[in-house]
Amino acid sequence: MGLGQDRGILVQWVEADSPALLAGVRQSDILVSFRRARILAVDDLHRLLTRGTIGTEQPLALVHGEELWEAVIHPTELRFEQAVASPPAMVPQHRAGRSSPS
Repeated sequence: MGLGQDRGILVQWVEADSPALLAGVRQSDILVSFRRARILAVDDLHRLLTRGTIGTEQPLALVHGEELWEAVIHPTELRFEQAVASPPAMVPQHRAGRSSPS
């Protein structure tokens, strides 16, 4: 695939009507970049999700099965009720190119 990395974060859950769903992100995708920066662990994504990204178009790259896929997402601020009621969206550090953890 020519990713230049062998890790990313596995998408465990995609919330209904969320920016991720609207961008085409699916359960079992592996996020490998956001804002053109490599994502190796969930901390990398948290560092890049700043107030300046909220409501603005941001590029991301995912592995869908065995294919690299690029999309644009419009992050929104998570309401407290959503954060408490929803399961975690992503689990860190699974190998890119695999649809499930080993």
